[in-house]
Amino acid sequence: MLFSGRLAAQDAVQKAKACIFLFLYGGPSHLDTWDPKPGSQYGGEFKPIRTDAGFEICEHLPRLAKVSKRLAVVRSMTSPEVDHGRGAYYLRTGFRPAESVEHPSLGAIFGKELAKDDSDIPPYVSIAPADELVHSAGYLGDQYAPFIIDTPGEVPSTLSRSESIPEERLAKRLKLLRKFEEESQFEEESRAARLLHDKAARYMKGPLGKSLNLALEKDSVRDGYGTREGERTAFGQACLTARRLIESGVRFVEITMSGWDTHEDNFNVTRGLCGELDAGMSTLIRELDSRGLLDSTLVVCGGEFGRTPEINEQAGRDHFGDVFSLVLAGGGVRGDQVVGSSDADGMQVGERPVTFPDLMASIANLTGIDPDKEYYTPEGRPIKIVDGGTPVRGLGGGT
Repeated sequence: MLFSGRLAAQDAVQKAKACIFLFLYGGPSHLDTWDPKPGSQYGGEFKPIRTDAGFEICEHLPRLAKVSKRLAVVRSMTSPEVDHGRGAYYLRTGFRPAESVEHPSLGAIFGKELAKDDSDIPPYVSIAPADELVHSAGYLGDQYAPFIIDTPGEVPSTLSRSESIPEERLAKRLKLLRKFEEESQFEEESRAARLLHDKAARYMKGPLGKSLNLALEKDSVRDGYGTREGERTAFGQACLTARRLIESGVRFVEITMSGWDTHEDNFNVTRGLCGELDAGMSTLIRELDSRGLLDSTLVVCGGEFGRTPEINEQAGRDHFGDVFSLVLAGGGVRGDQVVGSSDADGMQVGERPVTFPDLMASIANLTGIDPDKEYYTPEGRPIKIVDGGTPVRGLGGGT
């Protein structure tokens, strides 16, 4: 039996307690992943396969086809932003970029709304290559910024106490630092620094280091998240890290998988990327389910926009925001369905357009976060959590 028998309970209202966001940076082609168009003029080289749920996806996602009864594939995403930076900002925050304010990412909102301030594990973790874009907590401040990991499987040295510094000496140093901060004439800056130092000390003593140590997993488990040319993939190991972090109490994990900006050689590049995505995401969903975590953990997978149906002279596809796809699973999402559609050639939305604010409103609905709640910028400006989006009907969470 593929799943643990909880599918019958999907019609009940679930409230996700955590989220894993698989960010496919660069913008994957919907035609070459979740919305194939066999026989159309822009269909491309890949063939479709039928999923266990009955709809079709790309032939290079066979493992995800086997867990499709847990997937909701949204084929009618649309966005006016087709610049990588602006598109990533819009996806992560639900707001289009503005000069006057920097909005918090979804991970920061999860941290503020669903985590405890005195936790010994970070509420928001970003797993991303060192040279990739990681969004901050915006006007919410550094207290809600992500804990960043650039190499999955390795425990950052910042979490370990140097062997040359005994525990007693470290405690004295922290006590002295606190005294300096309390006596500082810069009260606001000192308070912010004190919060960060206290948080760092809690993380060093808490379960974070153990959660990041993939050597504690069996080789068969690590290999199951995907290998390529005999080596474990960084994306797969990041997915395994995310599962371990969720188990330890982290509320939001964002994994950045880059390489989807396929202006050239789209089909060869996408074939390899789909193989990594297929192994990592499908195993993540299976393991979350077998450990009783999938119903309370929302999994979101998508990029900042899509790619043109037209194939350019370099055998690539270019930036495209008119229509693209995104996938959700777990966390109260009603799987076994396709939401919306693109037209026959994948050029425009066919039915039920979904925007990033709509996605944010849907996630708020699935988690019980109030989308109309207002935060205040340091200047006192009120801003709602969601920029006017509407939850997607039928996706889950009571809609």
